[in-house]
Amino acid sequence: MQLITKIKQLENRTIKSANYIDCSEKVGLIFTDDTYTVIKGYQEYDGGIEVILSGKVDDYLKVKMGIISEEEYQKNEEHEERKAKSLQKKMELTQLKILKQKYEKGE
Repeated sequence: MQLITKIKQLENRTIKSANYIDCSEKVGLIFTDDTYTVIKGYQEYDGGIEVILSGKVDDYLKVKMGIISEEEYQKNEEHEERKAKSLQKKMELTQLKILKQKYEKGE
């Protein structure tokens, strides 16, 4: 599915389903042409409403909208966690190398 990020792209699309995502106060729309968007409205001081489309939609919202399954979400979360741990380890090893060099020189 392709994410729609500009209001102009919404023209002439038919809504297949709409989901209110209460944890984020957003509305997810899925269209019949396999595109989707997430909308959040903000009330302005003059009483009008400003509508903003999300430029990026996280996997949790995709699960709530039915775009991906809970299993896919868990798999993606585990993958991201492994990447984060790997990056953390690399950073710690780099820091260790720097400290070793510093203290072996007697600074």
